[in-house]
Amino acid sequence: MYHTIDVDELRSYCRKHIESLEHWARRLIHEQLTNKYGNNYFNAVNTNNEHIINKSIRQQAERLLKASPQRFNRLVDTLFLEDIIYFLCNHNFYKELFKQALDYSYPQGKDEVHEFLKRIIPIRNALCHSNPISIRQAEQVICYCNDFIAGLKEYYTLKGTEKMWNVPCIIKATDSLGNVFLPEGTNYSSQHLDLRDKNDFRIGDTYSVAIEVDPSFANESYNIKWFEYEPYVDREDLYDSLRYSKTFEQCNVAQTFAIYVDIVSKNNWHKFTSYDDRLIIFLTIFPPNV
Repeated sequence: MYHTIDVDELRSYCRKHIESLEHWARRLIHEQLTNKYGNNYFNAVNTNNEHIINKSIRQQAERLLKASPQRFNRLVDTLFLEDIIYFLCNHNFYKELFKQALDYSYPQGKDEVHEFLKRIIPIRNALCHSNPISIRQAEQVICYCNDFIAGLKEYYTLKGTEKMWNVPCIIKATDSLGNVFLPEGTNYSSQHLDLRDKNDFRIGDTYSVAIEVDPSFANESYNIKWFEYEPYVDREDLYDSLRYSKTFEQCNVAQTFAIYVDIVSKNNWHKFTSYDDRLIIFLTIFPPNV
């Protein structure tokens, strides 16, 4: 089926699936290590007073978080696929923390997890360095990612955490200021990107943001709705678009100008009454004489 898809579109499709796998994996890692070791698990030690996470990964995570605060919100968000494999397949963590969740897709154990996730790495590298990939490689990466995510969804469903709320959500937002936002997947009704102290917009300036929705949900299974406040403007012209753009006018001048994007599944119910996920971006639009 992928033979009919444009090459650039197929490469983008593959990258989104890898990012979705990383999103789900980081969620599992964060939840399980937090439950076991607390919020500061990156610096936790075992009964022998040894760090539970090796020094190189800890230092890399701290360096990336410090160097790119616009891109990463938490230490766990800095984890690359190689790091994710380290966590999930670590013999100190696997049986107690991850086996139950991973057994749905990898019943043969951590060696099977390691083998199939490792196969994604060279394809990921080719995509990142603008090298060509074959249709077969595209099929592999999409299949491997979907298998991983489907297993975690099954785990969360049977656990009860996602039984009612298996809904599409935003996994990434990138804006024209260079910010990269990785939502944390909380149970709050909205997540916020507050840029009021980080922008200098005036009348005539343009701001844009692009979102990525978990590709394990089919595009036709949800709608995307953008609106602004205030003044309230329903951006019907951008409905179902992954990208928002706005050139500010005099009526937008405000200490707090808010951009909303809602993900609305086509279910007859929604996690938050009328929508299933929401991101709000706060900006300040200064008057022309400031």
